[in-house]
Amino acid sequence: MQSHLNKARSDKFTLVINIPDALKDINSKYTRSNKTVQLDSLQFSIFGAVVPDTQVPAIETKWAGSNIYISSHARPPYPPSTVNFTVDNEFNNYWILYQWLNLMRDDREGSFGGITDARDLISQKDIISVGKYSSTFNVFGKDEFNNDVIKFEYFNAFPVQLGGINYNYQGSDLINCSFQFVYSNINVTLL
Repeated sequence: MQSHLNKARSDKFTLVINIPDALKDINSKYTRSNKTVQLDSLQFSIFGAVVPDTQVPAIETKWAGSNIYISSHARPPYPPSTVNFTVDNEFNNYWILYQWLNLMRDDREGSFGGITDARDLISQKDIISVGKYSSTFNVFGKDEFNNDVIKFEYFNAFPVQLGGINYNYQGSDLINCSFQFVYSNINVTLL
């Protein structure tokens, strides 16, 4: 049996993202044809992802003249996760992430949905609803035969940062990039 960290290939993980409806609407406004991008889901071959620590902190309490620990039965918010990926030859995966970030803060208008004051954004329940611009991200770990063996499911996820692209025409390497996303919960499933 091969270790999952044994590098026969550099991309032992696949990230599948379901595109939120708000992003599908934005995509239809642009003239460039994206025949290679499926708008119902976006799939990345990734070579690095961080699975966060999972915590349920303990609380110290007094009992019978001693101090003992009991479970808090709560999880602190997960930290942002960073994914390293290879930019495809038509830049479609990079472009979709850029448009997703642009959806949440338009580069021309400086707003989300025409709202420029953050106080108005917070007061409008339908716009701040995470479901408008979030999605479920699925990261699949693969075995030595390229079969999915584990799934990390990130709920209410959306990108918060897209890394820069470093062009270097002196080498023949693929163009690599990264993006960071936040989410509200994670579920791990053995496949």
